[in-house]
Amino acid sequence: MGKLFRAIFLLTGLFMVCSSAAEQEPVEVAIIGRFAKGPVGAPVRVNSVQFEALYGCPSPTTWPAELQARRFFANQGPALHVIRANPSGSLRAALDGEAGAMTGRHALPLVRDFGILICPELTLLPTGELTPALTIWRDAMKERRAMLILDPPPGLTTSTVIQWKNSYIPPASKSLVLYYPYLTAATNGSTTTFGASGSVAAAWLKNDAASNRGIWTTPAGTHLPLVADSLSTNLTSYEQDQLNQASIAVMVRPTSTIIPWGGRHLDGGDSENRYISVQRTLDWIGTNVTRLGSISASRSNDSALWSDLRTNTQTFLQDLYQRGAFQGTTPAQAYFVQCGLGQTMNQADVDAHQAKLLLGVALLRPSEFVFLTFTWDTRNPAQALAAPRLLMRDGYSGKQLFFNTPPGATYTLKSSPSLAPGSWLEHAAPVIGDGTWRRSEFQPVFGRRFFRSEQTPLP
Repeated sequence: MGKLFRAIFLLTGLFMVCSSAAEQEPVEVAIIGRFAKGPVGAPVRVNSVQFEALYGCPSPTTWPAELQARRFFANQGPALHVIRANPSGSLRAALDGEAGAMTGRHALPLVRDFGILICPELTLLPTGELTPALTIWRDAMKERRAMLILDPPPGLTTSTVIQWKNSYIPPASKSLVLYYPYLTAATNGSTTTFGASGSVAAAWLKNDAASNRGIWTTPAGTHLPLVADSLSTNLTSYEQDQLNQASIAVMVRPTSTIIPWGGRHLDGGDSENRYISVQRTLDWIGTNVTRLGSISASRSNDSALWSDLRTNTQTFLQDLYQRGAFQGTTPAQAYFVQCGLGQTMNQADVDAHQAKLLLGVALLRPSEFVFLTFTWDTRNPAQALAAPRLLMRDGYSGKQLFFNTPPGATYTLKSSPSLAPGSWLEHAAPVIGDGTWRRSEFQPVFGRRFFRSEQTPLP
């Protein structure tokens, strides 16, 4: 029997028939900001047509986030998770949101495959708040293994954007990226100047999806033309060198086409890891291997588990090797995986119910192996499974039901019109818990329904 989740949700007036969001390979893009209209708080995944219907307004230049969302779609970005900030209160409070309610920045865990963030208003904060705020957002990106593409404040020149970066960007900002100069385009009959975050986010996804490229290749070059009329300034070679040295990614217009040309994130202090492609590859590997290791929560910490962890990780890395993500003419030259007693663990680790794995990969950019370590909790009979949560939020055409999935169990959404015994029906296919949030969308039909998530421990 499943363990009934502690909360049950009632939806009245309109009952929604569920279709679970499809499993997707990372990476997806989220945007946080203030919009003229639309649901506040939880992310809503929309395409360009849906965005205009739900969030669009006649004067998008009034709302930086709306302008950047439109630039994302203008550059063939496929889908965007829109998190509308609460329009009341201070800008910083609106963008941060509330942890308990999972709004603003705190709503990002609800986007399962989130890996790129746009937040155009973040650099518009008062200068006294800017560095403390960016430090918090940098740490949040690091925790989620994601990248935040920043826009420079309006009106900066080549020299002053470097001064601004040096004054306000916190150290160790491998998860932050800044592009310069600005783009220009006609909007509502007049020329608008804006940052590149929305355009570049779409270009990153295009680079990720290209058959001969991937996250591990630099998202720059003539194969990634940006849709815009012009640049705010044409950089000289000297200015490009100055911006590169400051770890600011440049855009150029060598012909009639505007292209991203710089490939560095904002932490230039690490010579082996100062490139966007390197950090994104490490983040992506980390996200996927962490999920692969979620099987540990239902397993004993023994040789059988360690063998499965090695095999699953090696299979994943072998696929990347065959797709050209690593250096080396043989798999042994491209990656290795270690997991076992006397190798990555001692007896104290085993007794503490912790499985540890070490992997090394020969990425395309650094000259030597890069090492990543992972630790998972294994089955501990004395420790209860973490309780899941359910969140009901507005969506594009009805409601969204978010439910998290702590490792070690399966989770089945069920619904009932009355709470009567025997009336609960499966509402979405069961999923195995891996620590992420899942989402179900609902199309309206008449009626009333209660919802619950059943947590069934894995054998």
